[in-house]
Amino acid sequence: MTAPLPEGQTALDPAALDISGAWIYTSTNHVVLSCDFPAPPGPDMSGHMEIAEIGGGAVSLTLVTGATCSPDTMCIFDGAIVGNVLNVANSATVDNEGGVASNGLSLIFTAPDRGLGSGVSSYVHPEGYRCNWGYSVTLRRPVPGEVY
Repeated sequence: MTAPLPEGQTALDPAALDISGAWIYTSTNHVVLSCDFPAPPGPDMSGHMEIAEIGGGAVSLTLVTGATCSPDTMCIFDGAIVGNVLNVANSATVDNEGGVASNGLSLIFTAPDRGLGSGVSSYVHPEGYRCNWGYSVTLRRPVPGEVY
């Protein structure tokens, strides 16, 4: 799932760009897509992320600041470049009841220093209760000297 491109913008091939390194991300438009129990849509987030190209199209993405991740591994996403889209995801047991949370990001780069996309998150309780959220994501390279 990716956000539609704004009028006049084109998706660049991330494999042809140097996407590794520091990025500033912002998540907005958080919504509950479906849920078996009352749940909030989640807060907008903004912070520093690091992207590392591992090779062969494999990529690791880490939310360094701006997100609350429990366990800490929920801030680390692994994935790959598929066509013009960077797809990354993670999943872990997140509570003492055995509930599993999963997150996915699909990102498109519209310039060497800009990108956008969408994210989805889910929670599944061992008894079958589940919840799904969605949100939009924007990326930009930090400007020289910017503290993040």
